[in-house]
Amino acid sequence: MPNGEQDSASRVLLVEGSTDMHVVIHICKRASIPDFNIDLKGSVEGLLESIPNEVRVDGRAALGIMLDANDHPSNRWEAVKGRLRKVGIEPPPNPQPEGVVIDSDPSKGLPRVGVWMMPDNESPGELENFLKEMLPPTIRFGRSRRRTLTASPRRIASSMKAKRCGRKYTHGSPRERIRVRRVRR
Repeated sequence: MPNGEQDSASRVLLVEGSTDMHVVIHICKRASIPDFNIDLKGSVEGLLESIPNEVRVDGRAALGIMLDANDHPSNRWEAVKGRLRKVGIEPPPNPQPEGVVIDSDPSKGLPRVGVWMMPDNESPGELENFLKEMLPPTIRFGRSRRRTLTASPRRIASSMKAKRCGRKYTHGSPRERIRVRRVRR
């Protein structure tokens, strides 16, 4: 797949905050994922408010939405569904455990939309719960092999940092770049 600004700009992932962004960058670094932009919204409210405008962007081929379910996944899903319906996209009544992908009508200029609510698209929780399930109960930090700490998910997430080059966060070679756009309030 070509690695160009136009191509990655047509695919955008909306995330709540910088921890979400760093986790996505590190997961993509380990997998062969095509280029895309990550758009930080700063809060769940900012992310939800931006959905209708992000769907309507000209040339947008795909829009991903990643957010925390927090205490009430059904309420969060209803909030996402309502914003998608406003722009003519009909999401399923409930999120599927494997994720939600909605193939919209390209003749109407609507992108394909994917939604993932952390930790598992069904349960209450957040990104840190997702990370906790991925990791062993103890993890080694630092250079000493003798020092084993029980790591909290927040500590693990905050330790995942990408290199900052100007306004873009990158990892690896230019072929592996993921562009990040910060939203100013």
